[in-house]
Order: sequence, then structure tokens, then C-alpha cells
Amino acid sequence: MMGTTLRLVISAMWLLVVAVMPVAPTSAAASMALQQDDAGTAEQPQRRALFSDGFDATGDMSLWSGETMLTVLPQAGYQASYGAHGVSAGMPVFAETRLREPVNDAYARIRFTIAEQGNNPVVLLQLRSVAGRSILVLTVNADGTLGYTLDEGRLAYTSTQRIEPGTWYGVQVHLAIAGNNSAADVWLDDVSVPDLSHRFGLEDKTAGRIEIGDNTAGRSWDVSFDDVIVDTAKIAATQETDPVNGTLTVRTTPRIPGLQFVLDGKTFVTDSDGIARIDVERWSADLQQRIQVPKTELGPAYKGAVASFWSWNGWLNGRDHDVNAFFDLSYPLQLSFIDQTDDPVDLARIDSVTLQNNLGTVVTLTGDQLKTPQLLPASRVVPSRQGRKSGPFTYSVIEVNVRGSNVVNRGQQQFQLTGDSPPALVKLLLFSATITAKDALFGKRAGDTIELEYPDGGVEQFTFDSNHSVVIPLLARGDYKVSVIGAGYSPPRPITLSRDQIVDLEVVTMLDVGVIGGLIGSFAIGLLIAGRPGIVTFPFRMFRRRRPRRPMQEARG
Repeated sequence: MMGTTLRLVISAMWLLVVAVMPVAPTSAAASMALQQDDAGTAEQPQRRALFSDGFDATGDMSLWSGETMLTVLPQAGYQASYGAHGVSAGMPVFAETRLREPVNDAYARIRFTIAEQGNNPVVLLQLRSVAGRSILVLTVNADGTLGYTLDEGRLAYTSTQRIEPGTWYGVQVHLAIAGNNSAADVWLDDVSVPDLSHRFGLEDKTAGRIEIGDNTAGRSWDVSFDDVIVDTAKIAATQETDPVNGTLTVRTTPRIPGLQFVLDGKTFVTDSDGIARIDVERWSADLQQRIQVPKTELGPAYKGAVASFWSWNGWLNGRDHDVNAFFDLSYPLQLSFIDQTDDPVDLARIDSVTLQNNLGTVVTLTGDQLKTPQLLPASRVVPSRQGRKSGPFTYSVIEVNVRGSNVVNRGQQQFQLTGDSPPALVKLLLFSATITAKDALFGKRAGDTIELEYPDGGVEQFTFDSNHSVVIPLLARGDYKVSVIGAGYSPPRPITLSRDQIVDLEVVTMLDVGVIGGLIGSFAIGLLIAGRPGIVTFPFRMFRRRRPRRPMQEARG
């Protein structure tokens, strides 16, 4: 009795211990649940179909095996997307590929539209074994109804469901291979076709390939295909094809490390050989447009150059291929100026500079911009016998504007921008004018200031030095006007400056005016006397007429 009681007490205590202990997970699912609780919501890998191709990802038939006569066109697919288009005038036109893994229970969906159909059946899709043997063939019969055949034509089923030409349809077929319990079902636009739901016996095999188009000779048809999906579960009408991933290898010209390419928020950088490998999670026909290429400052190693994307080359519609990216290089430009004697010219004298490169691009830099280095395009990728390479631009100096006048000969001076090139040196056509002023009649020095009008209309005054002359250096070639101030009359005199010149100005002073006036008056009087000599004796004659006469008697006495 005591033994029985003791065993009951021990058993009760053991049950109590088990009840209060935490229960460990007993399955992989429970273990995963605990891991999710500890680490948050675990990101589940995206489930992928056995095969899918919407043709938009690659823009071609590269996801299909072997050669195919189907052609992918931009407007041939459902809702004007990319689609596979096939036209047959008696020749087999089809495409085939393997599934990711062979299965004995498969759902296959395609979208299609029949533009033309001859008096013959047209095959839409076919499921084959891994070895290539036909299992199920979905067909539009010669009378336009939907049907399928099984086991290389051993079984055939038709329906009353008509397919109208020129209309897009989505058709899905389910094939379950289970020996005598095998079955097939068909949905058209997600609506079951009862006539095509059957149970039958098939060899115990697996489906490992899918084929679209018709490999039968002697038939004529015109069909477009899109959104091909094979999966192990029923495919929703709205289900899209899986994204296609791959690697895009970008080779840059010139080969520069550190160049950036941005795709879907991720940045990829070129290595020391100027190559970037872009991991593309969702390949698409517009991948080229999706890649952003920002400008890159190359830093001191490239003398402050900036690389700017120019264009792509070598794009293919398929995935996992190489492309070329061409870049323009821009270098900082610092201009220096000298005169005819090779002496430096102050930048403050320069109003603007106009340059033109060998592509015809014109750049105008203002005087303020000339004070600091300016970034200008320096090279472009050009074809050569050794392939495409980066060639430097040649810049021509078109105009250097100084006070309204161009002080260079157009296009005569040229230079290139490279990382090793020194600052560009531009020689200017600047001249000096030595100006003196003297009395027009007596040759004496006259005036104390001159007024110079520049080609741009600006006016400036200069004071004579102790030698009564003024030297004005660094004048731009062009047309000027100069006059003297403070000595009399000095009308503006035009000067065309194309070399160093000495200009003597003549001033009409007040003395000159008096002398000239006296001479003119004397000359006029002389002319008057010469023409009428009686004018000289006229006063004497007048005086004689006024003298009184004595009476004749007094005179005689």
C-alpha cells in the first residue's frame, strides 16, 4: 500500500514539473516562428514560377531555348506591350524552353490573339516531358473552337467555346499526371470551360518543357503571344510574370575608376579598369532608361576634371551582356593674356572671351568668370582604327572683347584641354598711342588734357605729362576719337588704331583766332582799296568841299 501511494505522489510531482516547463518547438515551422519572434518579421524569399516570360523584361526570345522563328515586337503584346509574334505560311513557327524543374502537376497560362487563321488548327501551347515527348497540346480547331489533345494525339477533347479573331484572350490549362487518375482543366479569361475538364489515364511521367506556337508544317496562321507562366498552383488572372534578374557589365570609355551608375536606388561604381557590374533584380526593356549616371568629380588625380555621361553603345535586348558607356571629360580652364611684347595683360581689361571647339560649341566667358577657372568640355569618345577612344577637343579663340573691339584674329589661336596642359595663353592685339598737341599756327604746345572716345562709346580723359604728351598703352585695335581740352578749339579727330602710333593734334587757340581774324580783316580792306582807289582820297576831297570861298572882288583886290 505504501509503495502504491509513493508511486502516485512521484507521478503527480512529475506531471506538475512538465506542466510548468516551457514547451520547445517540435517542428521546423515552430522553430521558424520563434526565430521570427526574436528577430522581427523575417523576409520571405519571393516565390518564383516554374517558368515565366512577359517579353517586356528582355525584349527578345532569350529566355527560350534554341532557335525560334517567333519575333518579339514592342506593340505586339497584350495592352500594347512587348509580345511574341509568329506568322506561318506552311513552315513550323514555335519556341520551346525547359521548366525550372519537372513536375507532374502543372498550370500553364498564356495570353494570345489570332489575327488570321487558315482552314487548319493552330497550336497555342504544348506541355512536353523532359525528353521532349508531347503530353498535352492546346489548340484552336479549324472551326475556331478551343480544344486539346493528350499523349501524342491518343486522346482529343473539343468544346463549343469559340475564339474570335483579333481579340485578346487569357487561357489557362491544368494538367495533373497521376496514372489512371490523371486530369486536365481549362479556363478562358478565368472562366472554366466545362467541355475541357476531363479525367483520363496517362503514363506516369512529368512535364518538363513548354512550347508556344505551332511546330506543324503545312499550316497558315498569324498569332501573337504574351505573359507565358507555368506554375504548380492556379495562376490568377492578374498575376504578372516573375521579374528577370541578371548582370549588366558596363565598360567605360575612357577607363576611369570611381564612375557611378544608379539603378533602383542602388549605386554601382567602376573598378580600377573602368568596369562596373550592375546586379539587375528586375530586367526590363527600358533598363537603359532606368539607369541614372550622375556627374562625377574625379578629384586631384585628374586635375579637377569632371566626367559627364554622353551615350551608351552596344545595348542588346537580352540579359547578362556587356555595354559601353561613353563619357565626356571637362577640365578647369584658366586663361592668361599677353600683349604684343609678351607682357602680361591685367584681366580687368578683358570684357569677355568667346571660344569655339571643333564640334561647333560656342562658349562665352565674361570678365568676372575669367578670374576663376571655368569647367569646359574637354574630350569626347570618337571612332578610330583602334576602336573608340577619348579624343580631346580643340578650342579656337574667336573673340576677345576689350572696350567694344575684338583684339584677336578669329580662330588663329588654338589650344586643347587635358589634365597635363598648362594654362592657355592668348596674345592680344593691343597697341599704344602717343598723343601730343600744339598750336595750329605757331607750333607751340597747347592744352593740358585730352579726351579719348573708345570704340564702345566710353570716354576717358588723360593729362599731358611734363613733355606735353601722353602715352596711352594697351589700346585695342579699332576706331577712336580724340580731342584736346583747355586750349581753344579742338574738334574730335578720328583715329584708326592697328599698330603703335604717334598722333600730333593741332589746336586752334585764341591767339590763332585773333591773328587769323586780323589777317582776314586786313585782306578785306586791301581788296576794298584795290577795287575803289577813290576811297583813300575821299576824306580829303570832302574837306576841300567844306572850305569857304572869298568874294571875287576881294580876291581881285
